Amino acid sequence: MARFLHGTTLTWREDDGTGAARDGELTNPDLSGVEAVPSKYWKVAGGSVVEMTTEEKAVVDAAELTAAKVAKMAAIDANTATLVSAGVSVATGKTISTSLAATQNLQNLWIGFQQGIVTLPKPISTTDGGTYTITDNADLIRIAALLRDFQLTIIEAGQSLRADVLAATTLAGVAAVEDSR
Repeated sequence: MARFLHGTTLTWREDDGTGAARDGELTNPDLSGVEAVPSKYWKVAGGSVVEMTTEEKAVVDAAELTAAKVAKMAAIDANTATLVSAGVSVATGKTISTSLAATQNLQNLWIGFQQGIVTLPKPISTTDGGTYTITDNADLIRIAALLRDFQLTIIEAGQSLRADVLAATTLAGVAAVEDSR
């Protein structure tokens, strides 16, 4: 039974019963020259499977490192978005949403109060479906500061993690960056 190796993608295909290679495939290629070489460092040259040059391996490694960094930073960004919108405790048993809509609502409340078109006390929704009543200007300032500090702490920690990822020079270094926020 024949095995076929595609010369460009270096993917294997088992014989479909015809024994015929498709365009760009090598039939039962000799791998004796690359037995100890990871397949990511193989290439086809002159109809044979050979080991890449040091320069070609460096290109493969750089692409792999870049892909790992992009994936890790995307995961950090996704976690940041989740954490920022998870909610902040404003009183015992009272957690308000920190979603974009809730944050905008609180900003509008702040602006309206500052312009004299909103009066306090004012109830706002909590994450459990209840309400928390903002009692006065001091309470509004306290909650705004809690929200700001909560979100900035999460965002700044995410930025620090991203910087660690960008500074990593190896795949192990990227993997070592752990988002435990």
